[in-house]
Amino acid sequence: MKNIYYLASTVFVLSLMSCEKEVSPEQVRETLSSGTWHVSYYSISGDVSFALDEYDFTFQENGTLHVQGDGTDLNGDWSVGKVDGDNVLDLYLGHSTPFDGLDNDWEVSSHSSNRIETENDDDGFSYLTFEKN
Repeated sequence: MKNIYYLASTVFVLSLMSCEKEVSPEQVRETLSSGTWHVSYYSISGDVSFALDEYDFTFQENGTLHVQGDGTDLNGDWSVGKVDGDNVLDLYLGHSTPFDGLDNDWEVSSHSSNRIETENDDDGFSYLTFEKN
């Protein structure tokens, strides 16, 4: 009987260790506002990452976003909040190509200190992944 309790408690502890810790909007904001980022994956009905290869994104703590590269120097806005229990990254860079598709609310699907994966299902599924430089 002692072995059954030991086995049950071991399984319980291991299941707790494997649970994913929920990330707060503040944690996502803190992560993005540290350093410079690039788009490693961008898909709108297919991979179009090449359109954003040359750009670096700097997310300022005050909610401004600076994009630089390939002769471009652009400012926009960003925020992170909770919508229906999900962390949502809101980007606005104006309506200039190739950034106009980024002006959206992106649900954060994965978060780490050097990678943020998002998705949007407004018009089919779109995916946007930022990686730290």
